[in-house]
Amino acid sequence: MSSNYPGWTKKTYERASGNTAGTKDTYFYSPQQQIKFRAMKGVDTFMLILAEPDVAGDESKAMVLYKQRGYKK
Repeated sequence: MSSNYPGWTKKTYERASGNTAGTKDTYFYSPQQQIKFRAMKGVDTFMLILAEPDVAGDESKAMVLYKQRGYKK
């Protein structure tokens, strides 16, 4: 991923079976706990929460707040 997302990884998988075989899905993984996100919008929101002073980069705390605020991975 770009330098705006240090440590984040992006993986693309191709579906092997079913009606949607051949379709590709991309997922984004957080640096510390490998939390999986389906869209960059979720990654951006999660990163904003990570930057909050009382979270201070703790992915566990950030995920609790992320879910409490009604966001979905």
